[in-house]
Amino acid sequence: MYRRSGFTIVEIVVVIAVISILATIATVSYVGLQVRSRDEERLADVETMKVALENFYEQRGRYPALTASELANVPTFYDTTLRIPPAGLKAPSGSTFSWVWNTTPTTSTYSLATYENVGGTLCTSTQPCTRYVIRWYSEADSAVKTVTSKFGN
Repeated sequence: MYRRSGFTIVEIVVVIAVISILATIATVSYVGLQVRSRDEERLADVETMKVALENFYEQRGRYPALTASELANVPTFYDTTLRIPPAGLKAPSGSTFSWVWNTTPTTSTYSLATYENVGGTLCTSTQPCTRYVIRWYSEADSAVKTVTSKFGN
């Protein structure tokens, strides 16, 4: 009796199908893990800014007045005023410094605005600021998240 060694075409197709299914599951899981990781990094950056702003308030009784140009003045504002290293506040999808003044955040930016009162008037450098709003974009649920000041809400 003649005996053939090797695999049939059906066996090979089944093995390839199983490997393809496992590879697809692994890829989808990995992409989801990356998204959650970037969102966790964004949340950590927002918490760092929040702590720095709350410390500023506790020391001076107000939040720092900000304008777009002051927020962009990285060495002075972050190192001197808030005492946080600006390099640590870059969004995970961003290639440069990522904080912007009072705009809609993206995956590569955060938005920060300070207000002079509960009514919502934006602060200028001559007015005491009583609250702030930080907004960031969550990739996991495709939504803008908001963090508000501890005081003055």
